[in-house]
Amino acid sequence: ELFEAILDELTVDITAGRYILYFSEQEKDAIGKALRCLYYIRRILPLNGVCRRLRAITRARIKKYLMEAETYINQIGGADAILSRAVRNGENEIARMCLVIGADINASKYTANDIIVQKYAGTETLLTEAAKRGGCGMVQLLLRLGADPMQPNAQGEVPIDVARKRGFYRMAA
Repeated sequence: ELFEAILDELTVDITAGRYILYFSEQEKDAIGKALRCLYYIRRILPLNGVCRRLRAITRARIKKYLMEAETYINQIGGADAILSRAVRNGENEIARMCLVIGADINASKYTANDIIVQKYAGTETLLTEAAKRGGCGMVQLLLRLGADPMQPNAQGEVPIDVARKRGFYRMAA
């Protein structure tokens, strides 16, 4: 399951929300609270396979924590908008968190909630943006979690073309 695959890769540092760049204090606070919810999920996930009764309790708790994390992220613009900003700024852990919460991995970089760049809606994919910025770690993360490498941007370029054009030949290989 994609959720468990992402969660397995998520090394939840509950203090990470305080140290991320490019986010306001309110956003850092909300991201920190959402990360704390995912931390609780990571702690109870091993109980999921122990017995049927415990599995039901564990799933209910996971659902509760996910909904709580989603609420915190929705207060600051939603998972798609935060994912978009995390990709632009190379914040891999925040990107993983947004994907766990339910952000669309193949969404446009500019979402409707991203008011500053609303006029550019639909022009870049997240993978294209990561390739353009040369973020190998982010590109690998997005590809591993199901981003479409053949989804073109508004100019008809796929992410590998964008990486080559920018001189990131190692990433394009």
